[in-house]
Amino acid sequence: MKKILTSIAACGLAMLSLAPDAQAQTSDRKTNISVYYNWLQYHGDLGSEWFKSNKVEYGLGVTVSRYIAPGLDIGLDLSYGDMKFSADYPKNTYYPIRRFDANVVNVGIPIKLKLNNGWALKEDAFIAPYLVVQPGVFFASPDLYDINDKIVGNSDVYAFDISAAAGIKFNFSETVGLFVQTGQHYPLTDQIDGITNVGKLNDRYLQHKLGLSFNLGKAKDTDGDGVSDRKDKCPDTPSGVAVDENGCPLDGDKDGVPDYQDQCPTEAGTAAMMGCPDKDGDGVADKDDECPDQAGLPALRGCPDADGDGVADKNDKCPDTPAAPR
Repeated sequence: MKKILTSIAACGLAMLSLAPDAQAQTSDRKTNISVYYNWLQYHGDLGSEWFKSNKVEYGLGVTVSRYIAPGLDIGLDLSYGDMKFSADYPKNTYYPIRRFDANVVNVGIPIKLKLNNGWALKEDAFIAPYLVVQPGVFFASPDLYDINDKIVGNSDVYAFDISAAAGIKFNFSETVGLFVQTGQHYPLTDQIDGITNVGKLNDRYLQHKLGLSFNLGKAKDTDGDGVSDRKDKCPDTPSGVAVDENGCPLDGDKDGVPDYQDQCPTEAGTAAMMGCPDKDGDGVADKDDECPDQAGLPALRGCPDADGDGVADKNDKCPDTPAAPR
């Protein structure tokens, strides 16, 4: 059984090859693959090694999860580890089992409740705390040793299992995160350590995880500007137009007219003037206005005509001559 379990763990590591195409796991990019190293710590009829740094057993695991809703992921988890414990009995004490060494496999369905759900924290927040409840099945193959360190039993143990955990994920980029997690497994059996107390389920263990998280998928980007629709505040930007981090067209002079439509992209203007200024407010943009400091007439390229004779004042040799009667 040990060879089979080791092969299963190796298959989990092979899934790392999927990581290069990863993107952030959000409502756009919904699939995540995580691989981790785990530490197991036993607690049961023989004693406890919980939170003792010198008593940990090691293993590997892989999780594939799917984004369901903001703050909720559901997945499939497979982990393998070695769990063992040696009781500290006095030499003159008789007990049928002194220690055990077990290969442990868990297959579970993790239900992850994330605080980066859009209202407590942003979905793409750097620090992402979460809680996990995971029903599943437990497999173990314990070797049982007596006080003389002789094998007195070996059997395969199968049981339903429930675990609860808390963790924190650090999103270093849109493609890779690192997470740490600690939780307790409660297999519905009392046969892991070879000592059975009728009516009691004393065997349980902690599982500490340290791993990398890779997110898969492609964000929906309707206008093809490189900013996903979920983050794009201007989702209908024409193709080829340069945009900012919010997906909106660049507006260098901050006049509300995007550069690609702005006929004066370096001078703040008005939308009515296609982004160009009109200092004298005569409806003729300064770039076309031959008299930019005097309100004039569009027909005279923005110059005034005081006597109304159709000749701009700047060219009128008789500026006070009234227009000819009709």
